[in-house]
Amino acid sequence: MALCVKHSFIVNFKDSPSNLDVSPRTGLFQAQTVDVYIFICFRNLGLLLKKRQYDINHKKKFFNCVKCTHICKLMCTMYTYNKRLHNRLMPSMRIICCIVCFMLAVSGNAQLLSWSPSFITDTTSTVTITCDASQGNQGLNNYATTSDVYVHIGLITSSSTSSSNWLHVPTFSAWATTNTQIHTTYLGNNKWQYVITGGLRTFFSVTDANEKIQKIAILFRNGTGSIKQANTDASDMYIPVYSSTNLSVRLDAPARQPLYTPALVPITKTTGDNISITANANQNANLTLFYNGTQ
Repeated sequence: MALCVKHSFIVNFKDSPSNLDVSPRTGLFQAQTVDVYIFICFRNLGLLLKKRQYDINHKKKFFNCVKCTHICKLMCTMYTYNKRLHNRLMPSMRIICCIVCFMLAVSGNAQLLSWSPSFITDTTSTVTITCDASQGNQGLNNYATTSDVYVHIGLITSSSTSSSNWLHVPTFSAWATTNTQIHTTYLGNNKWQYVITGGLRTFFSVTDANEKIQKIAILFRNGTGSIKQANTDASDMYIPVYSSTNLSVRLDAPARQPLYTPALVPITKTTGDNISITANANQNANLTLFYNGTQ
């Protein structure tokens, strides 16, 4: 399925709330200055690019106003009764619309972590984890001593109290140690690989059958622990662990950052570009994709 990127206008009010006269019903407002932006949107995601600030001393009407707490105070399609202001805005906006790019949370060709098999369970005998240091915080990007990379690894289980509550961390995985059990293999092109063998419950010594393994928590680091490869925000990386019996479905493209709560990986797209979406399941299944209720 391909989704087309669209654009609309955003206006961010510069005056304080006490100086604004905003009517939710009519969309009328009175303000002294506003910032005009181009807003490229994919549902509720997008990048605001500041265009110019304009002085105004009269009312204007806006349609389809909605609140967007993460982006701006009001998002709307703009119509102005002032022909002079309209003539000032539109020529430059047409130019900007043609050249502006935006960061949209979707997958690129490269991603920070990849793993095999695609759907890991607690009965999986071998798990292969590959880290691309050119992504994320790039802590190990172009690290010269390629043989000096190790992992710090543990689990998030049903007994964990938070994202930082790693459990069943092997003693040989202690920070700043260089044990062979946590040594990685360099693949070239800033990529390192680590392999877990023997099954997760055996490898991490999880003996309670009622304790559910939810995620593998992992960081790649140099031998002394002075450099770590992590998410863009320097947070720990996580790999989901699935039920071996239940049906699981996941969107693999666009890809996601390996955060505790996964977030989409940013790439650059231009207006009118298509976005490919790929879904996979751990069992044979007929999958149907809907976008805003449309198949």
